[in-house]
Amino acid sequence: MGVIGGGDKTVRAIRAVPLPPQAAELTFADRFSLAALSARAVAELAEEPLRELVHHFYNDAFWFHQMACSSPRLVWWIGGGAETEAARRRFWPLLADKLRREGYGLPESAHILRWAAALYYAAQPYTVAVSAPNAALPQLVGVEALPPEARQAHGGAGLFLEGRYERLADAASAVTRKDQTLAYFGFEREELLAFARSVPAGGIDRIVPIGQALAFGGVWDGYHLLTYFSREIDIR
Repeated sequence: MGVIGGGDKTVRAIRAVPLPPQAAELTFADRFSLAALSARAVAELAEEPLRELVHHFYNDAFWFHQMACSSPRLVWWIGGGAETEAARRRFWPLLADKLRREGYGLPESAHILRWAAALYYAAQPYTVAVSAPNAALPQLVGVEALPPEARQAHGGAGLFLEGRYERLADAASAVTRKDQTLAYFGFEREELLAFARSVPAGGIDRIVPIGQALAFGGVWDGYHLLTYFSREIDIR
C-alpha cells in the first residue's frame, strides 16, 4: 500500500513512478472545506453560548492559519436576509475580538497574499462585497456563487468567503469533488441528511459540528483507513 499526500502536484509527481504490479495506492489530494451556520440559531444565541461557538470556530480555522484541509474557508449563512444580517453582526465582531484576545497575527507576507486573494475575488462577477480589515482581523468576501476554479485562489490566512441560502439543502448544488469537510451549527439531523443526499457524487466526505473540523478519525477523505491499511486472508 502506497500512501501519497501533499496535494494534487505531489500525487501527480509520485504517480509518475511505476508501482509494483500488486501494489495499491491511497491518495490525499488538494481539498477545500466549508462551514454552514443557521442564521436564526446564531442570532438567537445568548452571549456566552455565542462566544463558545466563536471559540470552536476559531479552533477549526486558525490553528493552522486556515491551511488545514478541513479548516473552513467558505461560510454559508442559512436563513432569511434579516436573520443573516443579524447573525453576521454578532458573529464576526466576536471572532475579531477572539483574535485580539488570543494575540493572533499574520506575517506581513501572509497578509499581502490574503489581500491579493481578496482583490482577485473583488474582480470576479460572482463577488458582491469585500471587507478591508487590518492584518489581525478576518477578511470577508461575499459571493453569490463560487465556481470550482475559485477555490484555488484561496490561500487561507483568515479570509472567509460568505454565501447565503434559504435552506441548507439549497447549497448542495454548490458542492464540488474538492470539498471535504462541512462544519455546521444549528441544524437538525434531518436537515443534514437531506443535504447529504443532495450533494453531487464525490462531494463532501465529512459533516461535523463546528469545533470538530480538525478531529482526525478512522474515516478520512471518504476512506475507511483500517480497511485500506489491512489485508484479509479468506479461509472457507
